[in-house]
Amino acid sequence: MKANETTLRAIAMLAAAFAASAASAVTVTIPSPDTVGNAAAVTALTNACKNAGSNYYTIELEPGIYDLSGVSMASGTHLVVTATFYGVLRGKGDGPADTVLLGGGATDGCRVLNCSGKGAGYFTVENLTVTCGNVTGSGGGIQNGGGYVRCVDCVVSNNVATMFGGGADGVSFNRCLVTDNHTVTGGGAARLSGSNFAFNSTFTSNTAVKGGAFYYANLVTNCLFEGNSTTSGDGGAICREGTCVITDCTFRYNYAMGSGSEPTTSASSTSEKPTIMRRNAACPPPTATNRLPLRPWTAAATTPCSAKCEQH
Repeated sequence: MKANETTLRAIAMLAAAFAASAASAVTVTIPSPDTVGNAAAVTALTNACKNAGSNYYTIELEPGIYDLSGVSMASGTHLVVTATFYGVLRGKGDGPADTVLLGGGATDGCRVLNCSGKGAGYFTVENLTVTCGNVTGSGGGIQNGGGYVRCVDCVVSNNVATMFGGGADGVSFNRCLVTDNHTVTGGGAARLSGSNFAFNSTFTSNTAVKGGAFYYANLVTNCLFEGNSTTSGDGGAICREGTCVITDCTFRYNYAMGSGSEPTTSASSTSEKPTIMRRNAACPPPTATNRLPLRPWTAAATTPCSAKCEQH
């Protein structure tokens, strides 16, 4: 009987805690720049980011292009948002192309977004396009500021970082397109570390010194890697450090100027199901005839590029 009373008391306490959390949930809707103008919409967005603090905090953006040029909530960062326990930044459009966070590129020198779930909390970026970040540091598009951060149904494109993760740093992906990002160190698309994963996503035309798409990776499932490349180092698609499990992935037309166009590693990896490798190769030294610049990239460029090699 006492055991039953203890169990019932524990259930009641959990229910009370859940009710308290639900009561503290906050959802803020940001008006579209098309309706109120860019300045008003971006001001509302930055204010919502500053006020994030409840256990369940959601910012929903009406469709439109939110031009963040000239906006800096922290040094080298356009937007900073931290949820106490669980936060969401979500576009309300039919797809990620409808709601765009547009960085200021090389002119502003800012990543687009730094987000975190405080402590061991969670933060989700959902149904958004994150583009044109350009930062001296890691995570040109999105940087994990703490806790567990994931992107769901997002496009992360045309971002640049001077360190790790041209598109994102310390972020997981599900049903995302990560394309045309660049870093001069490792992980053109992203640096995945710790508990980060990539599921059901596409990584194309990203470039880095090493790890054209990923530098570090833990778990990668049902993803396509196509047209990623390195400028001098290893791993046209993935340069791993440690163990990585790769399942049901396709690697096509990835190129490394060093070695290994598909995953390369100094440690171990497993493939639970066969991956598909098509025309991946380490590039020969670039010449006028075997290197095809898709978007010539310079350190000052807002839009990065990728470069592929033809096989002769």
